[in-house]
Amino acid sequence: DPLGDPTKDCGECGVYVNGVKLDETYIKQRPDYDYPPRVIGHDEIFVLGDNRRNSSDSHLSTNGPLSVEKVIGTAFISYWPQSQWGLLPHPTYAEMEKP
Repeated sequence: DPLGDPTKDCGECGVYVNGVKLDETYIKQRPDYDYPPRVIGHDEIFVLGDNRRNSSDSHLSTNGPLSVEKVIGTAFISYWPQSQWGLLPHPTYAEMEKP
């Protein structure tokens, strides 16, 4: 069972943007749920928490993708865990655009 052991590599599972798998080194445990591939609209954002096993995020059918219009700010600083206090990087995904 690929979802049973949170420490085992899940193979091809993960988050993909334009067909490119994100390198999410901060994820300590794989999700204990399966989510089918989904295309997100240009005016939507699919939000996932870093604690995928206990996050009320877009993978839940009651939440789903968010409209861009509902985003009111950008996170710019991390205060927890204390060992990682500081400014957050803001990566762009231009390098993931399909040619």
